[in-house]
Amino acid sequence: MSRDTTRRDVVKKITIVVGGAVMLIALPSQWTKPVVRSIVAPAHAALSVAAPTTTLGPT
Repeated sequence: MSRDTTRRDVVKKITIVVGGAVMLIALPSQWTKPVVRSIVAPAHAALSVAAPTTTLGPT
């Protein structure tokens, strides 16, 4: 290591190299279209109603 290269810089570079290698291994070689036919909201989200807001005049 030279004096200009800090331990932090070395760790950053190693992280980038290892991360790139992991991405190359983890990604499929051929892109496939996702199989999502519909998205359904959970029942509690579909039935939730916002509370009414009221403003009161000066008292």
